[in-house]
Amino acid sequence: MIIIEFIILILASLGLINIVIHSPIAECVRDLIVKVFTLFGHKKMGQYLIACPTCVGVWVGVLMTPLYLYGFILFTIPFMVSFLGHLGTVYWFPEE
Repeated sequence: MIIIEFIILILASLGLINIVIHSPIAECVRDLIVKVFTLFGHKKMGQYLIACPTCVGVWVGVLMTPLYLYGFILFTIPFMVSFLGHLGTVYWFPEE
């Protein structure tokens, strides 16, 4: 069962990273992060951090670790499904 949970965790993390970086739904979150960095005089850094999959992945990992450790892994399944849906639209059913 640990392997299945680990796979769910990985796919859910990839889904959340994809949502934060590319989704129009998360645009308000991205704008908020850039505004916070702008307040401190680091607008370019804020724009870079929100567009960098590695940087966003670090913070998603920080979020996902307690969810996994405290047994809330099932709450991450929607993010896993979103990533699998993204794979489906990009690789299996691409727009022409």
